[in-house]
Amino acid sequence: MHGILPGRPVIVALVLLLCAVLPASRAVAAEPFVNLGFTSFVDGFGDPTGDGFAFVQYLRFSTSSSLKDRNGDDAAGFVDPRLRSLASVTQLLYTFKKIPGLGVSPGLSVLVPVVLLDAEFGAGGASLRDNGFGVGDIFVGPSIQLPTLTVGEQPFFFNRLEFDVMLPVGKYDRNRQINQGNNFWALNPFWVATLLAGRYVEISWRLQYLYNFKNSGPVFAPPGAPELTSTKAGQAFHVNLAASVEVVPKTLRVGVSSYFLRQFTDSEENGQDVAGSQEQVLGVGPGLVWFPGKNDLLYLNVYFETAVRNRFQSHSAQVLWGHAFEGF
Repeated sequence: MHGILPGRPVIVALVLLLCAVLPASRAVAAEPFVNLGFTSFVDGFGDPTGDGFAFVQYLRFSTSSSLKDRNGDDAAGFVDPRLRSLASVTQLLYTFKKIPGLGVSPGLSVLVPVVLLDAEFGAGGASLRDNGFGVGDIFVGPSIQLPTLTVGEQPFFFNRLEFDVMLPVGKYDRNRQINQGNNFWALNPFWVATLLAGRYVEISWRLQYLYNFKNSGPVFAPPGAPELTSTKAGQAFHVNLAASVEVVPKTLRVGVSSYFLRQFTDSEENGQDVAGSQEQVLGVGPGLVWFPGKNDLLYLNVYFETAVRNRFQSHSAQVLWGHAFEGF
C-alpha cells in the first residue's frame, strides 16, 4: 500500500460557505464548515506504517461572486456580492496497533482550521460582514480502520468508520454574519472507502451525516426583524466521490473528484422551522495525487460548484500534504 492520508479521518471543515439567505436579506442558521472535497482519491487507505502519528496540512483558496437563494437564483437585495477565503487546516492523527483477533485499528483525529475571510458587497444593496482572520471550530473524532478485503493476496477494498464532534471554540462575533466559528456543537459520523477496480483504477467515497445543535447566541437580526434568541441549522448529508487512474506506477494518479451536500430538514429560528432554508451544493473538478515516497503524498484539487441553494456559489483550489512518521 502506498497511500496515506486523506485516507485518514478528516472531516473538516472549512472554507467558505456560510450564510443561508432567504428572499430579502434575512440570514438564518447556516450549515457549518464540513469536509466538502477536502479528501478525494484513495481516501479509504489507512496509515502505511501500520500505526503511530501522522500529519496532514491542507491549504484551500475559494472565491465567490454569487450568492444564491432557495431557488438557485441570485439572492435579491445584494449587489455584486463577493467572498474570498483562505483556509489552512492542520490535522494530527494517531493510529493504534491492530486489536488482536479483530484485525481493526482504532485511531484518533484532531483537526484545527485557521481561516481568512474577505467579503465585499456593492453599494445600494444589503451586505454581510466578515470576521477577518481567526481560528475555526476544532474537530475531534475516534475512528476504526476495518480489515482490508483481498482476493487471494491482492487487496481490493479499504474502509474506515469515524465519529467526529465539532467543538464550538472558533472565532465568533454576533455582529458579523460570516464567522470562522459557528457557536454551536455538531456531530458528523461518516464511512469512507476505497475500491480498487482492476489494476489501474480506484474509486473512493465518503458518506457523511451532519447533526447540528442549537445556537443560543445567534447573529443579531437585521433592523426591523423580530429578535433572534436561538437558531438551529438543519440536518444534512454530504458525500465526497472520486475516481482516479494510475499514470505512473505507485507514483502518480490523476482523476476527477466531487462533493455534494443536501440539507434535508429546515433550519430553525426561535424554535420554529424556516421554510425554504435548506442548503444544497454540488462541486466537481480535476485533481491528482503524487506519492513521492511510502510515507508521503501530495494532492492538488480544483472544484467548480453548481446546483447551489441558499449559500455562496464558489470555485476553489487546494493543496494537501500528508506524512506518516516511522517509529512513533
